[in-house]
Amino acid sequence: MLKSLEHFNETSKKKHLFLLTGDSDTHAKALTDMPLWVSLGGRDYPRSKVIVIPPPNTEPDYQPSSLGKFDWTRPRSIAVFMHVGLVTQIRKDVFAILEKTPSIGGLPVEVHKIEGHRHFTISAQETWKKYQDSYFCPILEGDKPYQKVCSWLFPT
Repeated sequence: MLKSLEHFNETSKKKHLFLLTGDSDTHAKALTDMPLWVSLGGRDYPRSKVIVIPPPNTEPDYQPSSLGKFDWTRPRSIAVFMHVGLVTQIRKDVFAILEKTPSIGGLPVEVHKIEGHRHFTISAQETWKKYQDSYFCPILEGDKPYQKVCSWLFPT
């Protein structure tokens, strides 16, 4: 593949930024040996200047054109919603607390566990809908580089 790039050579490779769209662990060594590349996450490569970006959200309801039309002040039907892999202790602790909390302020608390980064209990479309229908959505640090900061989504 690299040989087919007309303007790519040993001298110019320092001027190229490679966009690697999977987890870093699955990329070809020839690409991860490049001086600069951007990845969705995975383990670090010591010889690279790796920039980690979160995976893009391609759901139509979360594109700028749709978000501008969304009624951010409407009442929600879920107090807290969390869909999470239990890969860190903080995630396990928060999940355990929320799992024992059936409701807050008369609205349900809903938690779903993701097994092994791949086995979801509800679909991506259902997840995004529940985010929209929730007042609080905890986003807790995880095991991917772009998940190292703890934050909270406040849809309203």
